[in-house]
Amino acid sequence: MEFTASNLEQRLFSSNNVFAETPITEFYAGKSVFITGSTGFLGTLLLGKLLTTCPIKRVYVLIKPKKGKNVSERLTELLKSMVFDEVRKSNISALENIIPIIGDITQANLGMSKEYILLLNREIQVVFHSAANIDMSAKLTDTINVNTKGTAELVRLCKGMQQLQAFVYVSTAYSNCNRNLVDERVYEPVTSIDAVYEIYEKLDKVENALYLHNLIEGRPNTYTYSKSLAEKIIDSEIVGIPAVIVRPSVIVSPIKTPLPGWAANWNSVNKVASAISQGVVRCYYGIYDVPFDIVPGDQVVNLLIAAAWDAHRRQMRKITGSLVRECGVCEYFGFNSITFIDYNVRHLLREMNPEDKILFDFDFSAIDWENFMKIYIVGLKKYIQRK
Repeated sequence: MEFTASNLEQRLFSSNNVFAETPITEFYAGKSVFITGSTGFLGTLLLGKLLTTCPIKRVYVLIKPKKGKNVSERLTELLKSMVFDEVRKSNISALENIIPIIGDITQANLGMSKEYILLLNREIQVVFHSAANIDMSAKLTDTINVNTKGTAELVRLCKGMQQLQAFVYVSTAYSNCNRNLVDERVYEPVTSIDAVYEIYEKLDKVENALYLHNLIEGRPNTYTYSKSLAEKIIDSEIVGIPAVIVRPSVIVSPIKTPLPGWAANWNSVNKVASAISQGVVRCYYGIYDVPFDIVPGDQVVNLLIAAAWDAHRRQMRKITGSLVRECGVCEYFGFNSITFIDYNVRHLLREMNPEDKILFDFDFSAIDWENFMKIYIVGLKKYIQRK
């Protein structure tokens, strides 16, 4: 049988809800998954994709009570998103398999009770860690507490998960943006992580810009530095657990599923793209031939799902390739072109069977970027500007 996008979608969303039988979907069959960052943009897309394509048993999502809402209320609000429209139509019972876990990424044990930890230790086979502080202007204290210490705490907890078969960490292509060439490996920080822990809170109080610049090794912000430290923790501490680090560039609206152009909030790149499209911004600091580096969110999600399958197959093989081309997000990236080695990402795509390549497409070389920019800008107007 020849697999095409249309006949595969018919099989996926037929009334009897028969999931496609592929190596990747079979890997997820009957498994329990744990996701951090599920209420964020990427986490929402990931959760929706898993529910529509994979016959998983349960999804446990770490949620922090916020703005007077408990975790159940926040989950209910999340599931109202149009990302889950297809799930409601084709497999509404799957929504009952989402279990909210009360927690806080900045706390010891991720803020989870002993009962929750014991539950996850028994149940979880796949972990997706996408929770992060992505504020490019955040203080070092904030990014270290969430992105670095939060990751360290999760890694420690994963060691107690008796059935864990894959751990996927969402890093960033810019974790090593102080280099002109970024290879598919984890780089050693100049300052040890223990030493960083000893001084980072004091550094924010002193507000010594030069010292901070030296500590983060010339990176433009604390976000990219904190993510590089998190990568080092994973590389050093996850022993015996199949782990993978994925480094996407700037994640924006989906190109295909669940809704082309869907957007949820005004992050920095969405604001810039919208302002340019409306003629509000007519010039932008940077070098002409440094790309405006964005990547469709659905293709990142597809890579994450495929990477977990591949990590389990290959036991500790790390996919640290970037997902698209070079840089161009804020002023620093507009003037600094970085070349990313992405052999592992391309190799994984080649090893997937034809049906999985359709179901979990992340062939970035096949993207019509001019057409995608139209989808992206129209999506911003439709879903955020409400025009």
